[in-house]
Amino acid sequence: MQRITQLQLFMMFTLFLYTTMAGFLISPLIRKAGYESALALVLGAFMGLFLGGGALLLARTRPEESFVRFGGEIVGKWLHYPLCAVMIFFLLNTAGQIFRLFTDFLIQTYLPETPDWALTAVFGVCVAIGVRTGLESIFRFSQLFFWFVLLSGLVGTSLLGKGIPTFRAHALLNHFDPAQLWGGAYLSAGNYAELFLILLLYPQLANGRRTGRTMFWATLSSLVAVLSNLIPTLMLFDTKLAGNMTYPVLEAVRFIRVADFLENLDPLLTSIWIFSLFIKLSLLVYAATLIFSQLVKLKDHRPLSFSLTAFAVVLSFHLGRNFTEVENYMEHAFSTFSLLMGSLPLLYLAVWLVRRRKGNAKKASGLSSE
Repeated sequence: MQRITQLQLFMMFTLFLYTTMAGFLISPLIRKAGYESALALVLGAFMGLFLGGGALLLARTRPEESFVRFGGEIVGKWLHYPLCAVMIFFLLNTAGQIFRLFTDFLIQTYLPETPDWALTAVFGVCVAIGVRTGLESIFRFSQLFFWFVLLSGLVGTSLLGKGIPTFRAHALLNHFDPAQLWGGAYLSAGNYAELFLILLLYPQLANGRRTGRTMFWATLSSLVAVLSNLIPTLMLFDTKLAGNMTYPVLEAVRFIRVADFLENLDPLLTSIWIFSLFIKLSLLVYAATLIFSQLVKLKDHRPLSFSLTAFAVVLSFHLGRNFTEVENYMEHAFSTFSLLMGSLPLLYLAVWLVRRRKGNAKKASGLSSE
């Protein structure tokens, strides 16, 4: 069962946390937090890490068992099964949201004449195949592309750094508004709250006692990667312009010029970023199929891989009529939904602690009566 190393977990979570934040949430974050976006991002990341830590503590109460199986013993099956169903919906809803955002991005930027259903279907088939191959394959794929994504981000930031105006740097330090800070932190916390997936992955991890440190360093490395995109974007465009751009990081990348022969790096960097989207989607759908298969007592998740991926694809077309509605959902509703899901392990953990104390009290009273 213990097939995933801590290094693979670190690489996976780094990509998992980075890809959506850098691709789709920079503009909403800047609109909410302005020049405090960097601080809000850090605060939100550690809020999400706190929730992930709660999920890790719950997983360690039964390290060899699946959460779907032991959760019913903690809160009762009558509550556990509906909560698992809500968790499945959340995972597929998040996957559908990413499908929709990805499709809109490609159509608006590179493939304006391509039907959206065709792009989503092709990408959905790729994700379903990835889910069907299993968790180990997904993690190995992330291990392969981790270095490409990391190097592309570092190279892009270093090339962009030569043309960044520095006169706005002081604004990062002397602007402070608690309301803006909280709004931005709440938005980014929704992304980092997805660390609760460790609850489902823990039985398959090798050297599980180091998982807390791995999650911390993955959060920190994803923060560095996102900040390397966020801060140059703020310096280039200011808060009003960047907050009203659809893809401000892409516009910043287009400022890169290397001599006179390399002027369009954005297709190369975008193609590498798409692989990290594929990895995140595969893990989300895999987690949903894992929960569903264990609920209906299937021995293998693979028969469900295509059907649940298809559900996420269909769901992506019903999240909104256009990109504005989908982005509005991400900005106002998704963070709350994600934080609620990330808080579920804390509910289970609280009930487990109460039951444990009551059990210890009964044992103590029994011994004293003897």
